[in-house]
Amino acid sequence: MSNGTSKPRRALQLGGALIAVVALLVSITAIASAQTAQSRYYSGVITGPDFCIENSLGGPRTYPFDSPPRDGIADICSLPTTRRATVARQNAMELLALDFVPRFGQLYAYECTDVAESYGETEKEAADECAAPRAADAAGLPAPPVPASRVSPALAATWPSGFFSGPVVTSATFCLNRSLGGPVTYPLDTDGDGVANICSLPTTRRATVARQNALEQLARERDILFDALMASECARLIDTSFGETAKEARDECAIIESDTGRPLPGDEDEEDDTGTGGSGGTGGTGGTGGDDGADDTSGGSQRPTGPTQSVSSPVATNPGTYSNRAARNLVLAPGIGQITVSWEAVLVEGDGLTPEVDSDIYDSGLVFEYIVEYSTSSSMSNSRQLTVQTDGTVDTPAPPGWSCTSGTSCTITRLTDFTTYYVRVLANRGLGRSTGSGNSPGRDYWTPTLSITPGLAGPPTWGDADTTTDGDQPLYNDVFGEILAVWAAPAASSNAQTISNYRIQWGTSRSFANNCNTSSSCEEETVGTTQYRIMGLTNNRTYYVRVQAATSNGPGTWSLTETLRLANTDPDPGKPTNVTLSSADSGTSLMVNWVAPATTSNDPAPDGYRVQWRNVSDNENWSAATRQASASGTTHTQRGLDALDRYQVRVRAVTGKVAGPWSDTEEIILGVAGAPSITTIAPGTRDLTVTWTRPASNPEVNSIIIQWDTSSGFATNCVADTSCNQDTVPIGSANTPQTKQITGLNSNTVYYVRLRGINNNGTSAWSQVQSGEPGTLVWPTGVSASPISSPATNDDFRKLTVAWTSGNETGKPPLASFTLQYRRTGTTSWTSRGLTDFTDRTDTIYNCTSGDIDGDLPTATPGSGSYSCTLTGLQSDESYDVRIRARNSYGDGQWSETATGTPTSGKPDTPSISSVADVTGQSGRLTVTWTHTVTDPTPAVSSFQMRRCHTPTGGSETCSIFGVGRPATGNADEYQYTITGLTNDTEYRVSLRAQNTHGYSDWTSPTAGTPTSN
Repeated sequence: MSNGTSKPRRALQLGGALIAVVALLVSITAIASAQTAQSRYYSGVITGPDFCIENSLGGPRTYPFDSPPRDGIADICSLPTTRRATVARQNAMELLALDFVPRFGQLYAYECTDVAESYGETEKEAADECAAPRAADAAGLPAPPVPASRVSPALAATWPSGFFSGPVVTSATFCLNRSLGGPVTYPLDTDGDGVANICSLPTTRRATVARQNALEQLARERDILFDALMASECARLIDTSFGETAKEARDECAIIESDTGRPLPGDEDEEDDTGTGGSGGTGGTGGTGGDDGADDTSGGSQRPTGPTQSVSSPVATNPGTYSNRAARNLVLAPGIGQITVSWEAVLVEGDGLTPEVDSDIYDSGLVFEYIVEYSTSSSMSNSRQLTVQTDGTVDTPAPPGWSCTSGTSCTITRLTDFTTYYVRVLANRGLGRSTGSGNSPGRDYWTPTLSITPGLAGPPTWGDADTTTDGDQPLYNDVFGEILAVWAAPAASSNAQTISNYRIQWGTSRSFANNCNTSSSCEEETVGTTQYRIMGLTNNRTYYVRVQAATSNGPGTWSLTETLRLANTDPDPGKPTNVTLSSADSGTSLMVNWVAPATTSNDPAPDGYRVQWRNVSDNENWSAATRQASASGTTHTQRGLDALDRYQVRVRAVTGKVAGPWSDTEEIILGVAGAPSITTIAPGTRDLTVTWTRPASNPEVNSIIIQWDTSSGFATNCVADTSCNQDTVPIGSANTPQTKQITGLNSNTVYYVRLRGINNNGTSAWSQVQSGEPGTLVWPTGVSASPISSPATNDDFRKLTVAWTSGNETGKPPLASFTLQYRRTGTTSWTSRGLTDFTDRTDTIYNCTSGDIDGDLPTATPGSGSYSCTLTGLQSDESYDVRIRARNSYGDGQWSETATGTPTSGKPDTPSISSVADVTGQSGRLTVTWTHTVTDPTPAVSSFQMRRCHTPTGGSETCSIFGVGRPATGNADEYQYTITGLTNDTEYRVSLRAQNTHGYSDWTSPTAGTPTSN
């Protein structure tokens, strides 16, 4: 929310004349790369491959379209959807921008720095909306947001009558009518004769393109709200026709109405010759050629795609299993109207794959030709064939449209774009042909049948993401919650179009939605390289991934789907604590700080962190894909958020491939003053001194409101309530103590205190409520928690010596007792023990060795008495927090600062592996031998644990942990265990750790061994 109030939903407020609708800009995506189809395709109005793209500047991308009657020559430029749906979509984006003015201004500035430097309007571009952001970016400074602006409707009624009489502009509505399907344009008098003669954009084409890109990005970020606005706009226009009746019956607005139960318009079967709604093919089934695969010289129409079009693309066929007596590695490379078919010759004897039998009559030497067969039917009915000799000679005469460059490569031309073809190759020995998968001895052998679609990019092929192992692993889990995916560009024929980008989809189901941006079952991203790191994943889940290449003809064939399971049994690094939030960059950035989890032998140190945030004001869910960032330290700044919106944040630690639990969730209204945090409340005789941290915020906090009350609930109107008091304290500088002494209070009465900050954007949330009681004692000082340095007994490994300083204070009742609390570091629950008599007290929990409160302490100087006791019954080698407070007859004082200590480790030392050896004569076994020594008073080892890991071919590392007892060999301190049931010729990595009554030792480093069949 950009103004601190609820966002208005303006979508239904834009009624009125059609002219107000067309006054809005129309959809544009990024300016696409140049069309590279055959030059013969363009004539008439369309004069070259770049014609439609160049004329899309300042408007939606348009595509060459062969309008009826179709003659194979593109003659107009076509929108990817109807003009009605285009207008509704643009209206929704404009309304969305009005709801998120600060964010839209940032996106506009960012896009200004990303578009081309000039679109041929150098003089105007020097002062357009993009000039300032580009200058700042060039100087290495943050790009200033573009001020909120909306393209003016400039209704025709505002123009003087009689102004329109030029040879082009013939009426007051001429330019506005021409704006349908493009940005709003205005009559312009170029020669100053008082007669408008051209239609002009209101700004430069550069700024128009950047603005539209920003609108598109905002619609993606706020997709839920955008979908609602789009539905509202469609509802407003559903009874309005823009002259494309047949296509409007199927456009996005019609679909939305259908979803709401409203009847659709009639489905007239008519051609549309307006050139604004051409839908093109739908990958895998498009085209107009017959099933007999006859040569088609029409060229087909270009395949339009765009932001509102759902395209169902074909999926790569699995090549199946190749017979050793068949041609191998069949590859289909599509182009425009053609397919290049290549394969590898039949394996020769002696290559290690075919049977080493000299009398093998099916050897490659008997193959004298290959037969290439293709059809538009998967059953290969009505197929066509070409025979090529092994030396590359083609049958004479060769069928039209065929050419072969060798005995293992041929190109088929004159095909129909966007039609799926099925192809296979036969290795002919003259023995008779087998059919399909029914190969049998004494027959010639087909390759598996593959499918491909000319006009589209072929399927990308998977590469090797893990170069450290043998064999290809296209998906690799090297960091927690991440998969690195690597692929190669699809095979391409000689006239194939250039790949413009790749789309990668992933999810936990093998079934993918057509558009993962609008589905909760999968996610997707568009990238410009042949690898992508998928982030925000979780352990113990199986993920499926596929990739698609796109050209100017649209999205191509999907790759085969790869899969990887993320799993790891290592200990997690624990939970971050003390997450604090503050605003930066005038309230559009979020600063997050936290405290690292405690590091122990069971909770290793983090390698990094994952920070997640969500906009509560927009009802966003947590998202690892779009609202998560990585951090190496204990701080992170997230920029480009919405000022005055409410955000929630959480943090988790990661190490290797494992993550710990999420931290507690914290909340902030971005840009509003941060909530102060009370540091201490020091009790005097009849006063309280409150100290707090200066809240970090941008805009900066300028003052603090402090309230105190005898009720923890506080009065609704503190100023008007007799028990509640309030004061406003000017904020000090960063180095000035932030403190307030509250005087005139009653002793032996508990007061509750809370604070809130104020900056130019408003007031923060209240701090947590804390209490103080005048007359009670101040907190003890000098608190420490120390382990027993030289343990003499087993129990010494479970002790901490706690020491502190405290005493009586002038004007207050004398010290009566202490309360000590302790907890494992990183946990939230304290365990309390009261300490009352410090004279020769001994029990199993505390052993207070010094200090006496029976009257020999100084009565005037606080903190002059020294005390200590021994805290027992703890866990060896685990970190503990300790704090103490003093008590007198008025009650408990404040807690001391927390001290941290770790009892001396009584856990066993790490074993030492001597060998991991194959067992002679026994298949699938490894014998592990190790040594381990125990030194008194460390307790004896009760058992050992073993961890074995291996990496299956094409999979991720798999580990298992199991107990092995104490299998002694008879030699002093030596042990041995045999692992069974292993896979031969596979490397296993074995680690060990020892266990006693205090816990586990560290794991040994892995030692490798490989079982064999002997």
